[in-house]
Amino acid sequence: MPGVFDPVMVGKMEVKNRIWTGPLVSNWPTETGDVTPKMVKNYHERAAGGWGLVQVEATYVRPDGCGFARMLGFYNPHQISGMNELADAIKDGGARASIQLMHGGRQRDPLFLKEISPVSCSSEVAWGGFTPRALTTQEVEEFVEMFAERCMWAKQAGFETVLLHGAHGFLIGQFVSPYTNKRTDKYGDRYRFPTDIIRAVKSACGQDFPVMIRISGDEFLGDKGLTIEEVTKNYVPALEEAGVDHIDVSCGVFETGDRIIMPLYTPRGIIVNLAEAVKKTARRATVSTVGRINDPALVKSIVEDGRADVVILARQALADPEFPRKMQEGRWEDIRKCTACDLGCTYRQIAQYSIDCCINPRIGHELEYLYEEPE
Repeated sequence: MPGVFDPVMVGKMEVKNRIWTGPLVSNWPTETGDVTPKMVKNYHERAAGGWGLVQVEATYVRPDGCGFARMLGFYNPHQISGMNELADAIKDGGARASIQLMHGGRQRDPLFLKEISPVSCSSEVAWGGFTPRALTTQEVEEFVEMFAERCMWAKQAGFETVLLHGAHGFLIGQFVSPYTNKRTDKYGDRYRFPTDIIRAVKSACGQDFPVMIRISGDEFLGDKGLTIEEVTKNYVPALEEAGVDHIDVSCGVFETGDRIIMPLYTPRGIIVNLAEAVKKTARRATVSTVGRINDPALVKSIVEDGRADVVILARQALADPEFPRKMQEGRWEDIRKCTACDLGCTYRQIAQYSIDCCINPRIGHELEYLYEEPE
């Protein structure tokens, strides 16, 4: 089996190692979703920590899909310039540059755009108690083309791949889940929306442009939702047939949110089994795992035991952006491990504040630490 620091191919793109950062909303952009100098500096320093690939945080593709006060947006071609600064900063730091694109669908925050109804695949009452408007067939087709266009913008901005957010009960996941998709038109085929998007992205960006997707391997809703049995038997083959190059296996929806953002008492690597099941099914796509992983020994064992091709760290990348470098250099005792307290990141994110980290005071404040070298 390969090691953590062996390269991995995502489609035709080679990534130098198998430890990547996960996308995590920061609330560091502007109120209109634009890139800020704070973000550029942070992502550059993060990339310089030795990660193979750095994922830019969840980015909404249309304003009515926004879920946070200062969430990153990519809905206007004028934003390509700022996105290019981010992509260049990541590549200058030595990592491959990726961006996660999403739309909240029925799970967009009701604080924003109160005059516009949330949209979804069906008009099922959402977690939080409000009812979305079901998209028409034509509107769904327009969403497919819009995702493809945003991916083309991302490529133009310098990103080397994109990650479609199809997990956690957001719009793409809403179409895939039997819990939310009650349609009777062609998008009643629950895999059609994500597979149409993948095909449209490949058509717009070229067949060699790597397309990745994050999925919920299990929504933990029992027979009401998506299960790992359905994912491995039907969903993964459909994604691969559409041309997907990488599958990032997360879990849960808003109703099972403790599975998405795992609290401190959760065992490490508790959902690696989901990625392992997907990896056994996948024929060409590489597979990554996530979930309460903060220990280099665990990262090493996951890859070397062949349970996943890639390990993705999100909160841990905030706690110690130099995790990969320290791991590779054998300085495991120097790694600042995430405690999963969720105070600086998750709590502040949900409270609509900009995130920080309780054990890493530098994160998000990199510009404040700039200084002149002494003479």
